[in-house]
Order: sequence, then structure tokens, then C-alpha cells
Amino acid sequence: MPSDDTRALLAARLLKERRAPFILFTGASNQSCSVAAVMAELARQVGVPDSSIRIEPAARNTHENAE
Repeated sequence: MPSDDTRALLAARLLKERRAPFILFTGASNQSCSVAAVMAELARQVGVPDSSIRIEPAARNTHENAE
């Protein structure tokens, strides 16, 4: 499975190529902040605007996302 950094950078690339209308980062907290927030910050650092980022910080797995 790709790392969080790899997934965030791939999502940013797909957005820039206009292959995605926005990016949804998911992932619950792992100590001080959510995995989703960390991936979103990386995307911002490579030029993804806030308006193209959605964050869902509570789910810990895909099943919780589906609920």
C-alpha cells in the first residue's frame, strides 16, 4: 500500500491534470492531528488550493467512511 505522502501527491497530480474535481482526505487522529490533515497540508504545499480540499478526520477505516 502506498504511503500517505505518496497518496497525497498522486491526488494532487490528478487534480492538477483535471482528472478529479476535488480531493477528499480521510483518516483519524494518530496522536496530535489527523492523518487527513497531514495529507491535506502536503497537498497545499505542492499547490493545491484550499477550495479543492475536503477533509474527513474521524473515520479510522473504510467501513466507518461508508457509514
